[in-house]
Amino acid sequence: MSDRMSDQSDKTYPSHSWIRYSGPGGDTLAPDIEQRMKDHLSRGKYTVGELEGIKHFKLSLLPSTTKLSEERLEKIRKLSHLWEVDIRVSNITSHRPVIGPLIVAAKKILMPFIRLALADMIRQQREFNAEALGLIMELSADVADK
Repeated sequence: MSDRMSDQSDKTYPSHSWIRYSGPGGDTLAPDIEQRMKDHLSRGKYTVGELEGIKHFKLSLLPSTTKLSEERLEKIRKLSHLWEVDIRVSNITSHRPVIGPLIVAAKKILMPFIRLALADMIRQQREFNAEALGLIMELSADVADK
């Protein structure tokens, strides 16, 4: 048994009290995240201690006194949802009737290698997006406070 699994075996998982979401669908999002958290814990993907550490993160990017227009808030919400880039292929298809299945099979075989080849670039892009979003939030707060 791994250290991660043994670390959680005598502990219960934390409740989703640390989950915060502003926007439509927030009522159903927390239970979904909690279920995913349980699944990850049971597979040893992370420990209860790591989850407990989340409680110490700053949950708000803007001070509570910041007054932003609804339009600006909506733009920031959209950016917050889009900052994390990934190579997502939901459905690989081909319109070619004869060789289409071969093309689809080749794409499915190659996709993990493409992800691996682009992993560093994707990580760098995520880091840049996170920093840029943080800066946008700070600048928005500065503008709103003036």
